[in-house]
Amino acid sequence: MRRLKPIPEDVRLDDAGATTKSRGRTRRSSSGAGQAANGAAAAASAVGSRPELVNGPSGGPTADSLRLGIFVDTANVSDRSHKNPTVLDYTKLKAHILGNRRLVHARAYCAVYDNYGLPIEKQKTVEPIWDRGFDIVTKPVKVFADGSRKADLDLTLTIDIVRRMGSMDVLTLVSGDGDYVPLVDYVRENGIRVEVYSFVESLAKELRIAADEWHDLHSLKTVHATTGTGRN
Repeated sequence: MRRLKPIPEDVRLDDAGATTKSRGRTRRSSSGAGQAANGAAAAASAVGSRPELVNGPSGGPTADSLRLGIFVDTANVSDRSHKNPTVLDYTKLKAHILGNRRLVHARAYCAVYDNYGLPIEKQKTVEPIWDRGFDIVTKPVKVFADGSRKADLDLTLTIDIVRRMGSMDVLTLVSGDGDYVPLVDYVRENGIRVEVYSFVESLAKELRIAADEWHDLHSLKTVHATTGTGRN
């Protein structure tokens, strides 16, 4: 488990399409990047809801599986347990989203609201997703004189996605925030398929229309946690 500062990492794809890392960061080379960028539009539009296009005869991943990035706006889907009993198990959610595709990014963005003296993994916004296979970006919430609060993690998430577009064929955004509509439009214009997962009551109509596909987290019973902490 790595806790990351909100600074984008670069991605290097070698000639075989594998993601490589050096010195804790990754950089994208020109050899594999050109093919990835040119093929992203065709691959994203072709896959649709047809898993046979990315699965082998036995249902397993093939060498040309689509590259998937998962980005979670945790405040939109987690900081709501007091309003609704549905709590997510992020390990199950990641596995459900991934399917037979190739995961290249799994990042979660967590605003730290209070209890600043606690270890980061014990913060109420971080604990449900800690040690669940996601790189975690945290940012303390600023409290203003009028009592309003702001963390601006949506901007950080947006920049991170834009910086990684060349390494993805499919983007999964776990959020229902309508502020992401311009991001979704831009990503799709660059040939990347966009899937949105959110709770229906937290979903902006404009975001549902903008995305290629939307899933209601209430209806996905297999990704629900059995405890309030999101851990079985």
